[in-house]
Amino acid sequence: MLYKHFTSKQALFAAALEEASGRVEGQWDQMFSMPGNLLSNWKQALPIIMNDSAYVEMMQLRKLAVTIVDDPAIRATLDGMHHRLEERVALFVGNAKAEGWMREDVEPEFVSWMWLGLIWAGCLREAMEPRGFSKMLPIAEAFIDGLRPTA
Repeated sequence: MLYKHFTSKQALFAAALEEASGRVEGQWDQMFSMPGNLLSNWKQALPIIMNDSAYVEMMQLRKLAVTIVDDPAIRATLDGMHHRLEERVALFVGNAKAEGWMREDVEPEFVSWMWLGLIWAGCLREAMEPRGFSKMLPIAEAFIDGLRPTA
């Protein structure tokens, strides 16, 4: 009877997506608040995050949401998720640059869109093979390493 608390199936789905996204965003906030080199912390946390069932669930829900993005509730949820990602990445990039851990020429928009691209590729891989998302780890690590200043 849970569905009776929502105006539509899409609104119920949007709420489930928002809840899953909130759990994952909390993990990212925790990782980004750890002391030390932000890029090293990110790279160290990746195996845990990419094998986390909550993260995979959120990505699978996001993948489904894109197929019904014309629904206002779904669109608003996806827009909110993307806006929060952009805010987090802008803060992360600014802090990493200020500490000298990231190249000065890296733009926050580049990091957020490239990361989203890796996530979408991981979703496809997850759909095609078991644990496909976690098999993207070497690619994600290479992306992070490419953000570091050259020695």
